Amino acid sequence: MLSQIERRMQRDMDLRRRFPDTFYMQMDGGSENYNKTTLAILSLLVACGIFKTVIVSRMSRGHGHLDNDQKYGVVTRTTRKKLINTPQVKELV
Repeated sequence: MLSQIERRMQRDMDLRRRFPDTFYMQMDGGSENYNKTTLAILSLLVACGIFKTVIVSRMSRGHGHLDNDQKYGVVTRTTRKKLINTPQVKELV
């Protein structure tokens, strides 16, 4: 999240565009998204003056996902406790 914000800030400066005052974040109820650390970082973005306002919305329970999200969930559950070897990046290049 922070790297994306930084990238957007740099792009806006390069293009001499105004950086938005409000940050909108939508998250589902997953523990990796909705936790004290994430909320603290969002608060820090306001305290440091990067944004004037942060608006967080949480998706409702049982919300629909795109087909890709559903497939990702199946893959994640299937491979959660398995070792998966991946090629080194330099081998692909």
